[in-house]
Amino acid sequence: MLVFQQIQFKKRSFMKKVFFQIKFLTFVIIFLLCNYNVYAWGWEGHRTIGIIAQQLLINSKKFDPINDILGDLTLEQISTCPDELKAFQSQRREMSPVCSQVFSSPAPPTNTGPWHFIDIPISLTNPTHDDIEKICKSTCVVAEINKWSSVLADTTQTKAKRLQALSFVVHFIGDLHQPLHTAERNNDLGGNRVSVQIGKRKTNLHSMWDINLVNYISTNPVTVTIILKSDIAFAQSETQMNPEVWTFQSFHFARNVAYDGIPSGRSITRISDSYIQNALPVVKHQLANAGVRLARHLEKLFSKPGSE
Repeated sequence: MLVFQQIQFKKRSFMKKVFFQIKFLTFVIIFLLCNYNVYAWGWEGHRTIGIIAQQLLINSKKFDPINDILGDLTLEQISTCPDELKAFQSQRREMSPVCSQVFSSPAPPTNTGPWHFIDIPISLTNPTHDDIEKICKSTCVVAEINKWSSVLADTTQTKAKRLQALSFVVHFIGDLHQPLHTAERNNDLGGNRVSVQIGKRKTNLHSMWDINLVNYISTNPVTVTIILKSDIAFAQSETQMNPEVWTFQSFHFARNVAYDGIPSGRSITRISDSYIQNALPVVKHQLANAGVRLARHLEKLFSKPGSE
């Protein structure tokens, strides 16, 4: 009986891998034929990272326990749920069916907003571990990656709790690679208080990096993933797996690229073509790095004894 159950589990796991690959290829074909954008604004970056990671993991033995936690869901689908949870907590905004499933039971924690970032002042030219400890105070994106990674790897936790943990890990690793989730200037909330105009659209500096610059690549995550092929290949040659180091790298891009040429104050800054040309390679680099590092981080977690 045990052998039969093991065979059935392996069969279901194999079929899900095949189904995901067919689903992905079908999506690509339909998009190329119809050029139809199916994703809402603000989801593109996180969903791209989820697609990259799942494509890298799909043929790994370490994907089986991840697959078991996901059930019928994908890393792409759960990648945006922490943002939906945050909006539900702060604005009582209704969550999507997928994210309502992820955060249905046990009851989700409250006030998760501070978990998504770490505000390192750009006046610190070379921040250190001690700076992160002082600023984070155990409740920032770096700390939350570590905390929820431990929950995810703990097989004594319920599957529902581990699914929530997986969603948090997927999302927060993505957040950490957005430069303005790691920096601030004069208490501007990571650029949220800096008004800009990109093309005809008026927004703020933070949202521009969250959304608009990604949309310059494409508004469809599948297409973004295809365009990032060479960036993903390059990211796979890197070996750095320390979230704290990822923080320093993102901070460097915030200080030297995101804030470069952007004055302080309430006046609206018109974004130049040269700014966009300097920013887009960083956006591509960080999206690719986040997807590759997420895949490796999950592989590492499920390589630990007692994690499967």
